Amino acid sequence: MHDYKPFNSLISNILPQIAYAKHRQLLLITGEQNWCYQQANELLKQLCHPLVKVLSTSGELTDSSWPEHTHQILGQEFQYVIYDGFSGLVPDKFAALSGTVQAGGLFILLLPELADLQHWCDPALETFQSFAQQRQHSYFNQRLAGLLTNNSLLHFSQTEGWQPLPKVSAEAGVLSLTEQQYCVEQIIKTATGRANRPLLISADRGRGKSAALGLAAAKLSDKNIIICSQQFTALHSCFKHFAAERGCHYQAQQKQLANLRYIAPDQLLSEQPQCDVLLVDEAAAIPVPMLIKMLDHYPRIVFASTMIGYEGNGRGYTLRFKRYLEKHYKNIR
Repeated sequence: MHDYKPFNSLISNILPQIAYAKHRQLLLITGEQNWCYQQANELLKQLCHPLVKVLSTSGELTDSSWPEHTHQILGQEFQYVIYDGFSGLVPDKFAALSGTVQAGGLFILLLPELADLQHWCDPALETFQSFAQQRQHSYFNQRLAGLLTNNSLLHFSQTEGWQPLPKVSAEAGVLSLTEQQYCVEQIIKTATGRANRPLLISADRGRGKSAALGLAAAKLSDKNIIICSQQFTALHSCFKHFAAERGCHYQAQQKQLANLRYIAPDQLLSEQPQCDVLLVDEAAAIPVPMLIKMLDHYPRIVFASTMIGYEGNGRGYTLRFKRYLEKHYKNIR
């Protein structure tokens, strides 16, 4: 059994490397549940960073939470995240959390030893079984164990210690902002151009959609802008980039900055406040009938979303809503 503290010289050396390369790194900690919790808590103390998210049903992990719905995770940004596999491997939560890691950040995964994972009794397994099914082992976990074994990752094992470290590029990471800048230009065009030409922005998670909304709003200083989303926390990136562009101070709970203000979707439709342009972030999380009502009332509107991480509403957004737009708006972009 290895008693090394996880945050030792190896971690100290690799964190600046992944930050320089803008590389998102997976750190796997495997072993007995209590041992993994001890290592994770020690690591959190050493990292000492405000942008940390811990997903766990256990109160033994510092500042842990276990959101009931996946959309409560989406749209946020964290430097370090921890997923407690002992609370159950839920693919949707797992995938959603991975999309919140900032460039140069760590995704820390707590699991039993990989050799035991294939036959481990996953607490989440019964959630995915149909009536009368009594399967003891998860095929998802079996595949995950194989993928983790065959991939280059940081791995600290209770029985084996540190596994061979992956090589991180020595070159500085370069972020291409060409597509994001194009989105900003299109948002401005929608806000200042002819009415009834809705704009749809779709991209994989972490590509800067919310940031683009904030940057565009900052350039539209003469416009009254409303932004809505199912979760206000998903708009942190938008407001942060808006504040940086406008040179104003932003606190995490502020729902209005200058000419940009947040209103929840249900409040928006009940009160129907006036604005020059409406921005809808994480639109796939909002039921299609509500999106159509927004279109009926607001002539200049931008929808931004990813379909990854959504189920029911997301499929409706992909199929029904896009089809509706194509039928009723010839100039959709």
